[in-house]
Amino acid sequence: MRWQRIACTGWLVLAAAMAMAAERRQFDLPAAPLHEALEAFSAATGMAVLYPRPWVDGQQAPALRGAFEDQDALAHLLAGSGLEAAFSDSRQRAFTLRRLAPSAAPVVDDRALADGLRRWLCATPLLAPGDYRAALQLWWHPDGRVRQVKLLASTGVPDRDRQLQRRLGQWQLAPAARQGREQPVTLLLTPQPGGPAAQCSGER
Repeated sequence: MRWQRIACTGWLVLAAAMAMAAERRQFDLPAAPLHEALEAFSAATGMAVLYPRPWVDGQQAPALRGAFEDQDALAHLLAGSGLEAAFSDSRQRAFTLRRLAPSAAPVVDDRALADGLRRWLCATPLLAPGDYRAALQLWWHPDGRVRQVKLLASTGVPDRDRQLQRRLGQWQLAPAARQGREQPVTLLLTPQPGGPAAQCSGER
């Protein structure tokens, strides 16, 4: 599979073909601007990473040399940046970056957001998650009703793209899903083991 680099408005998506491994991997990355270090990490590990480019502009990553597990290597690169990785699934093939919240900030409930999104999409067969990839941003009104949807990376199927944007435009986030969360929220949908059947079992 060829590596892809998709530039979006203020965002960067890096994709490659290998999964994050649990074993140690040899790294030899010099100190570099953080966005370059993340690109090199993606190339070395096969991970996909999505982040707002302004968050990393002007930030420097330290050199990374030696044998590390992928998670430890990533934590080393992000040390002192005010950012952390949020993995999209248990296989850890993709992650987004998010800001470290101050200790007094409310806890962000990612599970409430993910479960609500899954149930909402499972109601439409073409949009049932688990066998396609997409990246989107959402903005919402104070009551949780989505007011704007922006497609960052296509599913590859134009009709699915249109239906996905339309369906999400009708969603209302539950209070637990939006509590403490900055707008916009970025959603990264990825293929999952078992596909839609496993993701949507009992939801339709």
